[in-house]
Amino acid sequence: MPVTPETKIIIAIVEGSNDEVGLQKLLEFIVREKYRDTSIKVQVMGYDLTQIPLEQNQSIADLVSAKVTDYMEANKLSFLEVPEIIEICDIDGAFLKDEALVPNHSRIFYGENCVYCPRVEEIIARNKTKRDNLQVLVKTKELGIGAKKIPYSIYFFSCNFEDVFSSKRNNDSPAKRHVALELDEKFTKDPKANLAIFRDQKLFPFSDFDTSWASVGGEHERILRLSNFNLWFLDVIRQS
Repeated sequence: MPVTPETKIIIAIVEGSNDEVGLQKLLEFIVREKYRDTSIKVQVMGYDLTQIPLEQNQSIADLVSAKVTDYMEANKLSFLEVPEIIEICDIDGAFLKDEALVPNHSRIFYGENCVYCPRVEEIIARNKTKRDNLQVLVKTKELGIGAKKIPYSIYFFSCNFEDVFSSKRNNDSPAKRHVALELDEKFTKDPKANLAIFRDQKLFPFSDFDTSWASVGGEHERILRLSNFNLWFLDVIRQS
C-alpha cells in the first residue's frame, strides 16, 4: 500500500491470512463508502488475539494495542493518522456449555450444537480464555497507540468468515484459501452488488451492538450461522 504523510488508515484485525485475502476488497469498499474520503486506506492484520491466554495482570486491550503498535512500526505506518481500529473475531462455539464438546480422534469439527475435538480439556480452556477476553474487548471503546487514543470496536462471525459468507464451516486449509480467493474475486468485480448479503436478516439479524453480543453470549447450545459485522456500516448498507 503506497502511503504518504497525508494517508489515513483504518486498521482491521481479522483472524488469519485467509480472512485477510477474503475480506480486503470488501473492507476497502466499505471504508470508501462509509467515510467518503479516498485518502483513507485499509490495513488488514491477520492475528487471532481473542484466544491468547494472558499473563497475570495483563489486559487483553493492552495486548491488542501492543500488537497494533508493533505492526504499524514494523511496516513504517506509525506516522499515519488512524481514524479507527476494528476487530473481527470468530466465536467458534466459545459460549457453548462444556457438555457440548465431544471427544474424537481427528481435527476440530464444528457442528450445529457441538464441537468435536481431539482434546476436550484444551477446548474448554480455550473457550474460557476467549469468553474472558471478549468480555473486556466488547466494552473497550478506544485503544492507546503510542500517545494517541483511537476508537475501537469488535464484531463477530459465528464460526469463521466462510461459514457466514459461503455456508462452509469446516474447511481444510486448501478449501479455506479457495473460499477466500472466491470472495476476493466477487468483491473485486462488484462490491456494491455483493453488499446484498448484509441485508439477510437470518445472517445479520442485529441492529444494536450490545444486544448482538448479549445474544451470542447467551447461546450455550448451538452455533448459529450469523454475524453482527453489519453494525459497523449500517448507513452504507441502507444506501446501497
